[in-house]
Amino acid sequence: MGRKYTDNALTTLATNLGIGGTTLTVQAAKGDLYPPVVGHGAPGSAPDYFVITLQDASNNIEKMRVEQRAAGQDILGSAGFPLVRGFDGTTARAWVAGDLVDLRIDRTGISDVDDKAQGANKAFGIRGAATAGLNFGYYGGTILNDGVLTNIADGAVALTASNTNFVERTPAGVVSANIVAFSADKIPLYQVVADTTGISSFIDQRAEFKFAGRVAKSVAGAADVTLNRAEVGVAIIELTGVLTGNISVILPATKREWVVFNNTTGAFTIQLKVAGQTGIPIQQGGRKVVYGDGVDIRDATTSLTNPGNTSQALVDGANIAWDTSKGGAASVTLGGNRTVDAPTNLKAGGHYVLTVTQDGTGGRTLTWNAAFKGASGAAMTQPALAISAVTSFVFESDGTSLFLTGGGQYRLRHEPGWDRLRHARWQPHDERADEYEARHLHPARDPGRNRHAPSDLERGVQVAERSRADALYRHQQARCFRLRVRWHEPVCTGL
Repeated sequence: MGRKYTDNALTTLATNLGIGGTTLTVQAAKGDLYPPVVGHGAPGSAPDYFVITLQDASNNIEKMRVEQRAAGQDILGSAGFPLVRGFDGTTARAWVAGDLVDLRIDRTGISDVDDKAQGANKAFGIRGAATAGLNFGYYGGTILNDGVLTNIADGAVALTASNTNFVERTPAGVVSANIVAFSADKIPLYQVVADTTGISSFIDQRAEFKFAGRVAKSVAGAADVTLNRAEVGVAIIELTGVLTGNISVILPATKREWVVFNNTTGAFTIQLKVAGQTGIPIQQGGRKVVYGDGVDIRDATTSLTNPGNTSQALVDGANIAWDTSKGGAASVTLGGNRTVDAPTNLKAGGHYVLTVTQDGTGGRTLTWNAAFKGASGAAMTQPALAISAVTSFVFESDGTSLFLTGGGQYRLRHEPGWDRLRHARWQPHDERADEYEARHLHPARDPGRNRHAPSDLERGVQVAERSRADALYRHQQARCFRLRVRWHEPVCTGL
């Protein structure tokens, strides 16, 4: 495919050629000195051609582009694919029998050969020897597949006639073609237009897949959304729109990395996943670095030793599953009585928090798996049952089970700078407690401490630490206690 060449293609005109002639005839039995080309595509820009130079005794020359010559024939050009006269900046003129007809390697020919050589040096360059009719040949080469240098053999792929064919490859180097579009999970090679007999034109798309740019994608509604190739071909994906139900955003089963921003509204969840897989949640307003491992979508920001600082929204259902590798601080809103399954991927010494919220009905209870251990060996307690009540359970793990170390009921109220914890309880009145609160629970009161919004885990640990401090004070100084409600109006009265 492209410009054709043969060795020693030199003869003379058999008949005169006028200035407007569209075909020429060379000496008998000399036509096969020149390449055979089957005219197809658009006349004047057919993908297969060769260039001849005519020269007379006075050294006048004219280049002509030849787009059709049947094998065994001495006629160059045809009515359907006429000679392109005055090619490459020359001037059309009249010629007489006996003038030279030469297929030369000229400046543009050398440039064409160089381009082909450069293309062949790249893996998946066009292989002319294997490209004919509706077969598209390509060179193999060495590619990097999952960090391993992999040799790919030369090959060819069949095209569909009278269609635009999208030639692409997998990361492992398997080449295929379809007539729909480039696939989201493959790497583009060529966009090839084929007519009924062969290739009319093509566009080289072999720029290796590099992430750049950003796309905003509306996922409004309650239906799952599958991202297309253009949408997954950027570095940053922003999800927008008003959710009316829990949805999944489907990404391809490929090995890539993205930054995803959940900028949706509506009290529903988004799960990033590969079709048919589990995936990972992404909270509203949250940003995550995620990657595909060829099977599913993974969270690149999860700590390998203690994922407690990463939060996730669990999927509500008859059974609630908690993969702690995706977030050691988890939350779920109950829509009915539920069973909490044994958590997976626990880390010995890890701290975990489960925040349970009642829905607009309330009264939802939990059946805890035996992996959850209540305080001092007791059974796990139930969450608060009031409508919209929020209960936090704080755990430590030995790698197999979760041991309840603290928790309680609280309400969240947003204020500029951070979310503040409302927690009514018995509190010892002690200057050390005031100092602890100023430094650890209310950073704004301590200029020497960085201000940041505490995570769910930090809130839970704070609640647990203060609960243990209260128990110690009650045991040692029972007469020295009085009710104190931090930060907000009192919600408890009396001893």
